[in-house]
Amino acid sequence: ASASELCTDVCTKCPFKTNDKNVLAAHLLQHQPSAQSIFKCYFCPFFVKDEHELIQHLVLHGISDPEDYISKAMGCKSPLPEAGTNP
Repeated sequence: ASASELCTDVCTKCPFKTNDKNVLAAHLLQHQPSAQSIFKCYFCPFFVKDEHELIQHLVLHGISDPEDYISKAMGCKSPLPEAGTNP
């Protein structure tokens, strides 16, 4: 049996799976915003306090390059000026 087949506890709000009820309970808390939550998933109501946690979560949604996805979603551009554009 593969590790994914052993996961019996599944989040109903996102693709998260675990075989530990305590881990699932902690995960479910992140589907409620808190005062420390400054990042939110683009696909589901999942709130985290740092970008690294969001990156890990986006992988669950099948995002292969979460850093690039976040950059594009936030409208971030390279700090280098593009040719032919005015700042």
